[in-house]
Amino acid sequence: MKFEELLLDREQEGREEGLAQMSKLIRLLLRDGKAEQIPLITEDPELRDRLLKQYHI
Repeated sequence: MKFEELLLDREQEGREEGLAQMSKLIRLLLRDGKAEQIPLITEDPELRDRLLKQYHI
């Protein structure tokens, strides 16, 4: 496998992992009645990171 292919594979894996983390965070926010936080996590990386840590994601 060429370096470029490996790099593309890693990028794809990173995107998939990020999407899985966001999906889990959204599910947990909905479960906890915090739906108002969902639009905020798309705009505020610090809030998103804090919530990811808070929920151990």
